[in-house]
Amino acid sequence: MEDLVIGQNTSVPYRIYITHLDKQLVLEDINKIEVMFGKIRKVYTVQEADSGISYNPKDGCWYVTLTEEETLTFRDTVPVQIRVQFTDGSIQLSCIQYIGVQRALSKVPIDTVEPEVDDEDLDHNCLPLTPAPTVSCGTSVYNYMVKRK
Repeated sequence: MEDLVIGQNTSVPYRIYITHLDKQLVLEDINKIEVMFGKIRKVYTVQEADSGISYNPKDGCWYVTLTEEETLTFRDTVPVQIRVQFTDGSIQLSCIQYIGVQRALSKVPIDTVEPEVDDEDLDHNCLPLTPAPTVSCGTSVYNYMVKRK
């Protein structure tokens, strides 16, 4: 069995592939996209170019960037859910997925001079991250990183 993993104290774009009714979302049909990582809310609108969510038309994927500070708020798992508001005003909701969190020893952003270490993390074992398979949930499909056991 494979676990989906978000790295604590990282700042990387998480790739999300979203479909609706078994078809790729058409950018022209979207008014807003909201992605929730626990209590962290990222919203994409056509008007806001720098919202933490971007779209790449070459691969058809959405990229959600979380800051180091945001990922440090995650513990063992984080619920993820996506809502899409279409230009016709309708709103579609994905099911909630619980994503595993790879804990980090350092509890401060990398540019901080003095590190802080959480003692309970010193005994955690982890394995390397590998590219993730696509994971489907209802009408939405997500792609994250996977930790193999």
